[in-house]
Order: sequence, then C-alpha cells, then structure tokens
Amino acid sequence: MRSIKIGEKTYGVRATTLALLFYKQEFHRPLLTDYVNGAKDAESNGGMYDEILLLQIMWAMHKADRLPEKTPSFIDWISEIEGFNFSDPEIYQSILGEAGEGFFQKPLIKGQAQIKKPRKRT
Repeated sequence: MRSIKIGEKTYGVRATTLALLFYKQEFHRPLLTDYVNGAKDAESNGGMYDEILLLQIMWAMHKADRLPEKTPSFIDWISEIEGFNFSDPEIYQSILGEAGEGFFQKPLIKGQAQIKKPRKRT
C-alpha cells in the first residue's frame, strides 16, 4: 500500500486482486494486459506512460484501498482531481511501483514451501 499526494488530497493505492476486478468492471479490459502494453509503449515514448492509463490504474488500486467505502466512477473521480502534475516522477513511481510490486513480485510467506518443477526423467 502506498499513498500518493495530488494537490491537497492524499490517495491510498493498493495492488490487490480486487483492483484487477474493479479495473475490468470499469474499463472492460484486463489491468495487467494494459499495464504490460503501457510499459512497452512507454519504452518507445521516452519512458512516459499514457496519462489516462496511469490514472485508470491508480483509480482501480485506490478503489481497492478504500473498501468498504464507495469510490465514484472513474469519470467522476478524475473530475475531482485537481493539481495532477504529470511531470512529477514521484507520482509515476508510486503508481507504477505499487502495481509492479503488488501484481508481479509477491515474496513467499515465511515458511511457505516453494513449488518445484518436476525433474525430467531420463
């Protein structure tokens, strides 16, 4: 979980399976597919993610963080945001860092056995 300050407001974001569900319900696309494709596009665009995609990912993770409180629809939510600085690398790092670490790099729980690949028979 991370906190992102935009203007005078602070938004909690949490990369959970609920965020994946909320994203799919709102945008009718899988978040992880858009995240990976956004990273590919960013490589060819000087490292900049699509601004709306970035906000969509943030919205889904923010909605997951706020449960059980209600979060407005994406359009209503972005209409309330004031002072979003798209040139602030800290905002990019917070959103993309939470998504990357939360969805792709979960450490094993202490004591949890690792799944081993079966050995090839010779």
